[in-house]
Amino acid sequence: TGNPTITKLTGNVEHIYLAGQRPKRLGKADLILICPATANTISKIATGIDDTAVTTVVSTAFGTQIPIIIVPAMHESMFNHPILEKNILKLKRLGVDILGPRISEGKAKIARVDDIIQRVIDLVHSVKELEGKRFLITAGPTREYIDEIRFISNKSSGRMGVELAKEVKVRGGDVLLIYGKGTKKVPVYIDMVPATSTKEFLNLVKEELTKNKYDFFISAAAISDYTPKEYLEGKISSSKNEELSLGL
Repeated sequence: TGNPTITKLTGNVEHIYLAGQRPKRLGKADLILICPATANTISKIATGIDDTAVTTVVSTAFGTQIPIIIVPAMHESMFNHPILEKNILKLKRLGVDILGPRISEGKAKIARVDDIIQRVIDLVHSVKELEGKRFLITAGPTREYIDEIRFISNKSSGRMGVELAKEVKVRGGDVLLIYGKGTKKVPVYIDMVPATSTKEFLNLVKEELTKNKYDFFISAAAISDYTPKEYLEGKISSSKNEELSLGL
């Protein structure tokens, strides 16, 4: 970046230079990204402990309302610590973006680099005209199963709904995405609930609209026009059935 690396605070009050209120302007930073963030650092930030250069800069950013992104990375057992879970929820309520992690091989791995970059761009360059608004969006195809293996579906990628959800997030809104088996990847910062069949989509939408208050509902899922009249247990044997009649 061409900027000096700050490993400790000195009489130059680096935390104010980076994130504080200064004459005629705020700090130099437009956004604070803590990546990767350990369990120790996350808990210190959540409890207001400022004993490192990192935690003191973040604490200062809270006071000037500079956007903060935290990207956790640690072993899965540490990530599942109930106190850490409470601290993460606390930070979310305070407006901090928690990105990831990806759970794999017993580890809470750092979020993908492209997701981190995209989220930084979104927060730095967005206009927050949807702040305080809640959106429920459906996306992706449905699968109507004939037997345990075969199903009726369509070629929907889910892209429209995913892009809508991303745009809502960029503009400061809260969004829940109910997503079918689409091919479009959902960013880790989008809250997502998976769904498979038309009935499952319908039940999830009804449940959400009943128990939570939403300002907007966008139905972008490719819901099936047909469903089999009968579901057959197991797998239909193709060797025993030269013809298959399907009632819809």
